[in-house]
Amino acid sequence: MVTSEDKKIGRKQILTPNSVKKWAIESNIEVIEFNESKDIFEKISKLNINLGVVCYFGYLISKQVIEKFDKGILNIHPSLLPDYRGAAPLEWAILNGETTTGVTLIKINEKFDKGEIVAQEKTNLDYTKSKKDIYENLFKTGTTLLNDNLDLYINGKSKLTQQSNSNKLAPKLTKQDGYIDLLNTGKDLLEKKILALNPWPTTYTTLQNIADYYKLKPLKKPNLTVQIVATEQHLTPQVRLKLLKPEGKDIMNWEEFKNGYLRN
Repeated sequence: MVTSEDKKIGRKQILTPNSVKKWAIESNIEVIEFNESKDIFEKISKLNINLGVVCYFGYLISKQVIEKFDKGILNIHPSLLPDYRGAAPLEWAILNGETTTGVTLIKINEKFDKGEIVAQEKTNLDYTKSKKDIYENLFKTGTTLLNDNLDLYINGKSKLTQQSNSNKLAPKLTKQDGYIDLLNTGKDLLEKKILALNPWPTTYTTLQNIADYYKLKPLKKPNLTVQIVATEQHLTPQVRLKLLKPEGKDIMNWEEFKNGYLRN
């Protein structure tokens, strides 16, 4: 199994393996650690494997590596390809207000998310769930899709379909994508951004922007970064902030934030 190297987590920056690596170690499965600066081809070349399966990997796999697998490599991709090719498929589907999404099983090639389609499954996009829960449900669907099509694929009986072009892409998100200008962002878009961009790259604004929106004055430095964690559902056009996280502080509710950071 190939997965990313351990990452530093938390305030103490402790090197921590991801959940997939933990499961592999507990299951006595050999782990090959990967990062962008390492060439895994030499390690892969020593293994006698007929088929590869990729899930939530996020890196382009070279043709040299793909060709080491007699049956190629299958990828479980959480979108209805060719729509939302790229590193953030669910996030962009939410931002664009899609009502449906799904999972596509493809035979990968050397181009990012452009391999032949083996099978697809469509699902509704439930905006009442967290992004984590939506992703988990999509990959559960993907697991079933893989199991249902694996024998056909291995025996050469799958009908592979070339992908068409699409103008719905899913490029990698950056910290800047999470910035919110409350004065110029409608409630509907704000709620979509909060769902799509948390926990990464987060949705945030400045203390001054919040003060201007509510016609109040900041008690702290105006350029203080404030993460918008959640809003309240209500009928008025104005956004009602529910949970916020000022830079360097814990998450607090609106009343706590207002009392500590704003004045009339």
